[in-house]
Amino acid sequence: MQVNTEHAHTPEYREILERIKKDGVCPFCVDFCQGKPPTYHPNPILLETEWWVVTENMRKYEGVTDQLLFVPKTHVLEPWHLSAEIWGNLQKVLRSICGMRKISAGAFVMRFGDTDFTGGSVTHLHAQLVVGVSRKESTE
Repeated sequence: MQVNTEHAHTPEYREILERIKKDGVCPFCVDFCQGKPPTYHPNPILLETEWWVVTENMRKYEGVTDQLLFVPKTHVLEPWHLSAEIWGNLQKVLRSICGMRKISAGAFVMRFGDTDFTGGSVTHLHAQLVVGVSRKESTE
């Protein structure tokens, strides 16, 4: 299973996941690893290297100002399958995108493995940079 439709946050996202499931493909491989315009992901690519693609997440979490998706351009399911070169490139990509977006603080998480445990909707390993508002700026 490449996608988990149970983790769709909206009816629109569920429709996209159902189409991906019907097509029997890995959406990240189709959209980010083949050098073609994305088929399923609506947001533009913000940064691309030999090893990684960065784009805005399809749907931001509530209370988040920025949520970026980092996808390795090779189909892997676990982080230990990434080479040292790919890990090193991720550091450069993260530093670069934080500079471009003027991000000085955030949470960087990587999803891998069974989506029933990760809450993710795609099994292809990926990471997210999540940036919220300062508690001083929050209205809650």
